[in-house]
Amino acid sequence: AEANATSALTVMPWMCLERCGEAWEADLEEVVSHASALGAVSFEAYDLGEGGTLVDNGFSSAAVAANATAAGMDTYAMITTVDIAKIRQLWASETGFEAAAARECKARAYSGFNVDF
Repeated sequence: AEANATSALTVMPWMCLERCGEAWEADLEEVVSHASALGAVSFEAYDLGEGGTLVDNGFSSAAVAANATAAGMDTYAMITTVDIAKIRQLWASETGFEAAAARECKARAYSGFNVDF
């Protein structure tokens, strides 16, 4: 993954995983087979919960991250919500969302997050 950090260009596909009901295993195989051309992958992993909390959505993100990392790719776990009320709760509170996200990133060895609010 370190070589990717200095690359001029990185293409980063997004994997919807179970959220979209796709055959994520086949998608992962295809992404990993093109790892040298892609460099990074983003995947569904967390939802923004009530009160500005970080909620693991229980998808297959650990398998995606492990395989992508083994292939030398950077990994960006997605944090998602479409609920404007939850976003307002996050902005209005000091819930420790950032600290929780940082702990998850370090514990799971992600390269970072892809935030989709």
